[in-house]
Amino acid sequence: MNVEIIQNLNKDYFLEYYSQWLKYRSKFRKYQKIIAFVFIFLGLCSGIYFYFLYNLFSYSFFVGVFLGLLLYFDFYYTKRKLLQNQIQGKQNNFAVKICFDDNKISNVSEFGTSSLNWNFFTDAIKTKKGLFLLLRNNTSIYI
Repeated sequence: MNVEIIQNLNKDYFLEYYSQWLKYRSKFRKYQKIIAFVFIFLGLCSGIYFYFLYNLFSYSFFVGVFLGLLLYFDFYYTKRKLLQNQIQGKQNNFAVKICFDDNKISNVSEFGTSSLNWNFFTDAIKTKKGLFLLLRNNTSIYI
């Protein structure tokens, strides 16, 4: 069985890849905004608690709010930076031909060719819009 597909690496692909990676592959990043809001909430609660109960000024307010805001803005900064690097990189706006056969998966592009035997893949994760092929070294290929 031989199957060939042509995958266009462009801004839409990189945005889709990131959104699918965030939902299906990331371990911490998908919860980062929730954790940020928890830190902000706990900082506000501890500030209010110490102020009204003990009439004291608490640094836990600033620490919690600062950590929460840092995590929240880091989420969007990291996404923007990763997408910007991909879009401005050499791989933007070109096509990759991916060939599947019984023994291996191969890709051909203007940068060269490569092939991996199927036993190098550990798993596959079907997403709503594509497929992640998981490699032994904890990386993945998104199709």
